[in-house]
Amino acid sequence: MWEHQKEEVYPLKTTRHEPESVNTVMKCCDSERKEKEGAAGNQEEFGTGMEEKEGAVGAQGEVGMDDKEKEEAMRFLGRKVVTEGTAASYAAGVKHWDYYLHGMEGQSGYPGRTLERAGGKEDRILRMVHFAQHLYEVKGMRAEQVAKVFTAVRHLVRANGGSVDWMKDSLLQDAKRACRRSTSELREMQERKKGTAFLPAFIAMMKAIRDNYWVDLPRGKGTKERADAMDKRAIWLACACTFGDGTRISQWARPDGKKAQDHTIRSEHCYFEIQHPKGGRVWRVSAHSLVGFVEGNQVENEDVLSMVITYVSSKTTDAATKQKVPVVLYWGKRSEPERQVLEDMVTFLRSSGVKKGDHLLRRYEGTKMAGRTTNRKDCSEAVKHGASLFGLPAQRFSAKSLRSGMASLANQKAETAGENGREAVRERGGWTGKSRVPEKHYVFPAKTKGGFAIVQAWEGEEQYGEEDVQRLMEVDM
Repeated sequence: MWEHQKEEVYPLKTTRHEPESVNTVMKCCDSERKEKEGAAGNQEEFGTGMEEKEGAVGAQGEVGMDDKEKEEAMRFLGRKVVTEGTAASYAAGVKHWDYYLHGMEGQSGYPGRTLERAGGKEDRILRMVHFAQHLYEVKGMRAEQVAKVFTAVRHLVRANGGSVDWMKDSLLQDAKRACRRSTSELREMQERKKGTAFLPAFIAMMKAIRDNYWVDLPRGKGTKERADAMDKRAIWLACACTFGDGTRISQWARPDGKKAQDHTIRSEHCYFEIQHPKGGRVWRVSAHSLVGFVEGNQVENEDVLSMVITYVSSKTTDAATKQKVPVVLYWGKRSEPERQVLEDMVTFLRSSGVKKGDHLLRRYEGTKMAGRTTNRKDCSEAVKHGASLFGLPAQRFSAKSLRSGMASLANQKAETAGENGREAVRERGGWTGKSRVPEKHYVFPAKTKGGFAIVQAWEGEEQYGEEDVQRLMEVDM
């Protein structure tokens, strides 16, 4: 009966199932030329020296690059793999630069859009310092905003083949520091933030969300009522997994905006460890193969031992951040809340019809409702509703409260135990207090406890909860 069913189903003891590899992002060979300050005005515009050589080379019968090819080469030199959102941020920053330069066009002091006409390194630096003064005094920008505009200008120069080594000069760092907020401005900003920061969710709130969103499925497939019920179940699971793993909601709910990146978990990034009720053999079954497997082998929900999720990307995944990906997290039955979420996920997938390549929480119900997914706004509304059930202000909660809730709960449990996990590992292994070797090479996250595994029950024990959130509100007032 328990024969090899599909390629996504593996016996645990005979075949090792590795997470799907992460797509490799091609990096641009972005070579930055060194500064060459000569006596003839130190012109560094890309192609200047090339034009001088063309005459000599042409005399020998060779042909130089035309203007279009030069433009393409210059654009490629400055190429960076950025998201659409980052590209939009760069474009907004460049608009401020263009506005600043607009009044100088045609004048002797005009430095050029990419500073190609500037007299040298010192002139470029002072021009950017003057630009920072313009942003601070005319535009009312402060240090963090000025830094973003500087980054946009830097990207513009690189994209046009110019060198940007000079932008690392300490004078430019001082210019950005000069744009910092004053003490009175900082005080005013903190006053505005009072009463607006999102508060963390807590375990009792999560139970309230489940009670309201894990609804019974009406009989009869393809009905609107059944589709709506599946939608509510998916919202609960998105909230639960975000709280449990402490991830961003973007891992479980699709983006709301057109330009937002999609980091949603796919069905092939989740597998279950299932034990035969009689033989005891353990199998690994991917999410999209779960239905056929359990029905063909008469598996019950209690036979599912664990769920393993591989996070292959996130909002901050980038070569520059050196983030450790993929991240593999484990869900088991180490506590009643964790067991409940695990069984909810299995129950959902047995009815969702999810396919390989789909978002894990995608569901198919009827013809018009086919392929529905959960968005982030749905999850935020669920959290706000859960907060209102405790008399808490809904506007102080959002989907971000799920991640901060798990972090707050984990921090409280670590303090209660009197032993920090990382410190314990370093002490046992003989590493120094600041060593990062354990986390990078020795600590495996597959069995770490999430938000639901940390607590042993939905209620009845001392844990981060409603009273703690009330205290946070008192501080804000």
